[in-house]
Order: sequence, then C-alpha cells, then structure tokens
Amino acid sequence: MSGGAIIAKFALELVMDKASDLLHAKDFERAQEFIDNECVEKMKPYIPVSIPRYSESGKLADSVKIAEPGKIIFTAPFARIRYYQPWKSRITGNPNGAGLWFEVMKERYADEILRGAQKVMKGQT
Repeated sequence: MSGGAIIAKFALELVMDKASDLLHAKDFERAQEFIDNECVEKMKPYIPVSIPRYSESGKLADSVKIAEPGKIIFTAPFARIRYYQPWKSRITGNPNGAGLWFEVMKERYADEILRGAQKVMKGQT
C-alpha cells in the first residue's frame, strides 16, 4: 500500500469515527430528552396538592420545567420547602402526594425509564 493510500485510509477512518461520535451524541441527546420527559410525567402524581392558604396554590405541579438536559426545576413559590417537607396525604388532598416526590418516582420507575432510554439509544422508539 502506498503512502497516499495509507493516508487516505487513515483520513476515512477519522471521518467515520467523527460521524459515529456525532450519531452517538444524537442518540444520547434523544435518550436524555426521553428521560427528562418521563421523569416529569411520572413524578406528577406524587406532587402534593397545594394547601389553599398559599398564594400560588394549585400551581406547583404546573411549574415543572426542564431547564436544560438532565435538570428539572419547579418555579412555583415554596417549591423547595414543599419538596423537603414531609407531607401527609390527608392534608394535601392527594393520596399519593409526598415530599421528595422525585425520589418517590425514581424508586418506582427508574428501571422502566432506563429500559425506555436504552430503546431510544438503539433506535427502537
């Protein structure tokens, strides 16, 4: 094999590696988007119903936002306090409502979400 052919083969391998990296990056982006959306949807049933005395009652579940890939936030006032506060369903009106609702969701659905993300990575969804 001549020197020119070796260089051309090496250049082709570099191009193929870069294309493969880009495809994998897109797969990871799609998988992260899937994970974010699934987490938001699956945690909503565990978000406590707001107590009416708060000025923004009823807004907590609607305030969830995906700030950036892998970062879910709640913008409602008192969201942090409510997240870390132990909730009693009889007070909140939501029988599934709980503090640390992301952790509750994760405990119940992490495996299912990860299996879905694997399917996205394999292009099966």
